[in-house]
Amino acid sequence: MFGTSDMIRLNLSLAIIAILSSPALALDNTQLQKIEHGCIDETASSSPEERISNCNNWIDSAPDKLRAKAYYDRGNAYLDVQKLDLAVADYSHAITLKPDFKDAWYSRGYARHDQGNYDQAIEDYDTALKLAPEDIDSLYGKAYASQKKGDLDAAIAGYTAVIRLKPDYPTAFYNRAIAYNAKGDTENATRDALEYERLKDKNPQ
Repeated sequence: MFGTSDMIRLNLSLAIIAILSSPALALDNTQLQKIEHGCIDETASSSPEERISNCNNWIDSAPDKLRAKAYYDRGNAYLDVQKLDLAVADYSHAITLKPDFKDAWYSRGYARHDQGNYDQAIEDYDTALKLAPEDIDSLYGKAYASQKKGDLDAAIAGYTAVIRLKPDYPTAFYNRAIAYNAKGDTENATRDALEYERLKDKNPQ
């Protein structure tokens, strides 16, 4: 029959076994970085399937503080091969684990935009902008989604906000020109089209 001290020793032994058997805790930082690299770097894998497998390993190995990022990273891998439903699911999981994860909100908006879910995309961009009000990617994404759904005034306002922060952003001028032209404002459309050409020639892609 166990005494109190025996029970304490048994519980401690079980706790130590649990710690040592935990893959996240058993790995050092170098090993974790290698596993993470296999997920986030396309060139580290010979195929999309191998990259997803690497991401699964990254999720299984990541400590709690990095679990949201691991789901976000796999979401990016799914997005890169246009598996949009799976990308949205992983970004959603990352957001559940870390509600202030601005990049996950932005990326879910991007994926939802590619799905054609423009209203949901705008909601995600809005949340990203609450977390980072001057995030150019989120401002641009919201403007583009607004343009795709036909809200030209919102699109123009969004591109204008982008240009205010980044005056050398040629694509913002290009898309604002299209929005102005759709509204029948040929004067502003022409002005933006000329600025787009100037910036494109100055900074060839």
